Amino acid sequence: MFDINDGRHKVELDFRAQFRAANPFDGFPGSEEGFDADDTETSINRARIKLGGHLFQPWFKFYFEEDVKGPHLLDARIMIERNPHLKFKIGQWKAHFSQERIISSGKRKQWIVPY
Repeated sequence: MFDINDGRHKVELDFRAQFRAANPFDGFPGSEEGFDADDTETSINRARIKLGGHLFQPWFKFYFEEDVKGPHLLDARIMIERNPHLKFKIGQWKAHFSQERIISSGKRKQWIVPY
């Protein structure tokens, strides 16, 4: 993570990628000859760049996330959170508590639910 904080502005830059390597083959072989392959297959499953922080005041926040492999804009929002009881958010984002958020591979904290 790359972080810039001068008191008035704060910008955090983060990059995340998932790679896959398979040897001797990536898929299920279709013939006997497929079992003799010695090639290693590599691929990038997911690559994301994230940029977030605040501008001018700590209550004027922003967040941006893009899929570098796609490229797809995944998240782009501006948040005004001056009052803890009244907050505004403008942009596009994943819905809170959706299946995408619950099983996200990019979570920094893993929550363990006791049985």
